[in-house]
Amino acid sequence: MITYNKTIEVWTYNLPAGRTCPASSAWCMENCYGRKGRFRFNKVNKIQLQHVEQTKQEDFVRKIAAEIQRVHLFRFHSSGDFYSVPYLEKAVDIAKKCPSTCFCIYTKTWRLNGRYNEALMKLGSLENVHLFASCDPSTEDVPGSWPFRIAYSGQNGHESLPCPKILEHSTCNVCRYCYKPGGHVYFPKH
Repeated sequence: MITYNKTIEVWTYNLPAGRTCPASSAWCMENCYGRKGRFRFNKVNKIQLQHVEQTKQEDFVRKIAAEIQRVHLFRFHSSGDFYSVPYLEKAVDIAKKCPSTCFCIYTKTWRLNGRYNEALMKLGSLENVHLFASCDPSTEDVPGSWPFRIAYSGQNGHESLPCPKILEHSTCNVCRYCYKPGGHVYFPKH
């Protein structure tokens, strides 16, 4: 179920970009790296579509948690996002079942409010989760009440650190800035 992303050297679970991004912005749809490069290969698309179907299965949490428990660092979605509240709630259950795994999650679903934000608050409050509100030049500002970190794409945000992985041609596994307590992060367009 989970795959190792060699570019960032972290285990991931990816979904199709765009169709699983209910809060995507105009800038995101135009610049999304999840719609370019290797993500466009038929084999990759097929796996990502299978992942969407897997998330709907009754035993999804149990199966994916069994895999994630074996890894130290995990990233939900280097492509895609939480396409529904039930799926987001499953992510909360998964993180709870994997307390020794460190999760890094970037999401634009903070823009949807309501039940999405309720589930995001639960997810972000877990000790092993580093939750980022993903922003770009076309999104509104993150509300001041957002209690977690912010990831700026294509724009340098308020007191944010430029991604060392991109600037230093490193990997997330080496840098780990987003996998430990810290401030906001800025991703130059890539």
